Amino acid sequence: MRGASALDKLLRQQSDKKVAALIVWERVGRSRFAPAATKAPPSSVLSRISDLRVAQFWDGGQLTSSAFRDAARKHPEWPTGELKNGGVIWDTVLVFAPGGRWDDVPPTPSYVGGDVVDVIDEVQKRL
Repeated sequence: MRGASALDKLLRQQSDKKVAALIVWERVGRSRFAPAATKAPPSSVLSRISDLRVAQFWDGGQLTSSAFRDAARKHPEWPTGELKNGGVIWDTVLVFAPGGRWDDVPPTPSYVGGDVVDVIDEVQKRL
């Protein structure tokens, strides 16, 4: 959740940039934070992101992680970062060039990194 707050702060600082952000919340299994990790986040978590350029989605089936992992395996030119690990991709930022389209596979990101709080300065450079 700290990553969501850091991303919101970055977007507020970059309010003049033409940016679209998608935040995908995924089930990540049982943890000391359960049940928030196993079901859609409550509005108190979603409200950490207030920027109107952001759309947030719940992916309980981890389809987004699977799509990114599969694309990274099939396309060696992808910057893999956090994508090389198996399992759920979480607390990770992917930056895409303007005009990128997700057709049958996601577009190639120009940057992949995580934990969000740790890479937020690099994300800012890439916007």
